[in-house]
Amino acid sequence: MDAKLMARLFNAILADREFNFNKEIYPSEQAPVIIHNPKESERKIGQMHWGFKTNYSSKLLINARSETIDQKPTFKDSFYNRRLIVPFTDYFEWKGPKGNKTKYRFSVEEDSPYAFAGIYNKFKIKDRTQWRYSLITTEPNPKAAEIHNRMPAILTDNNINRWLDPDSEPSVLKKLLRPFPGNLSYQPEGPEQLKF
Repeated sequence: MDAKLMARLFNAILADREFNFNKEIYPSEQAPVIIHNPKESERKIGQMHWGFKTNYSSKLLINARSETIDQKPTFKDSFYNRRLIVPFTDYFEWKGPKGNKTKYRFSVEEDSPYAFAGIYNKFKIKDRTQWRYSLITTEPNPKAAEIHNRMPAILTDNNINRWLDPDSEPSVLKKLLRPFPGNLSYQPEGPEQLKF
């Protein structure tokens, strides 16, 4: 999705002059995100690395579970105070035995703007401060459940506004993180290639 189109669809302004990102985003890579800082009047689109980086784990925490996001120390404060959305056109899931997995491309069949729900925080990495985000996952809807036992929390329409609103009540926010009620479709992309 073009950055200018993104700004128009989500009623935001561009914080970065240039956006260099791949069509398919992998953990640790940068992706466009939209935040609404309570101290500012407008939403902003910037780039942020995917995956929380903590001192207690060598792995990036790329997802936060909706069921416990308001309880886990790593995610709790971000859920209450630092929420964002990640615009997307498609997302991918894998299914099958190890070494022979099939990649499936999921698409949202909606006309209105839609985005993943996420949270963000600041981390110190190699003596450098860096803002990073994590996506929120929830129970799958019936279509997503055919391939995977979780799905990203997808927001549309007014739910995007509620999620980004600094004054939204936690109980309201939690209700937004439900299986996607709209229509999804998916198609196989091909088997996983074993790399040496």
